[in-house]
Amino acid sequence: MAWRDFILKNFWLKLFSLALATVIWFTVNAILHEPKSDALVDDTAQQKFTRVPITVMMNAADTRSFRVVPGEVTVTVSGKFLVLQRITDKDIQAFVNLSAARDIEGAAKKIQIVAPEGVSLVRVDPAMVRIERVNSPQP
Repeated sequence: MAWRDFILKNFWLKLFSLALATVIWFTVNAILHEPKSDALVDDTAQQKFTRVPITVMMNAADTRSFRVVPGEVTVTVSGKFLVLQRITDKDIQAFVNLSAARDIEGAAKKIQIVAPEGVSLVRVDPAMVRIERVNSPQP
């Protein structure tokens, strides 16, 4: 078969196939390199939980009583929108660990937060609390 016959035989069919392949290539390339909208790519959200009570963790052998001031915090978390819809303020736990501390009366301690899986902590307000000793009644 001569080169001339190779090119000219079914020329219009070959030209149409080349044009169609070019259109398909440009379409796929445009879809792959198209900038994603924020709504489709980033479906994260933030949620604020107010008045989350603070728990005081202490060694079981320690008989002293303490309270924290303030007793509640505001916790802001972020995560996927669907995950945040399912959690409540009961799923967020705030605590102050006093188990390893010796002289803790009047000290400022950092609040620690436990959040459900898939949720990350953004902010705790206030981040520190003051520790006060509660006077136990005299027998």
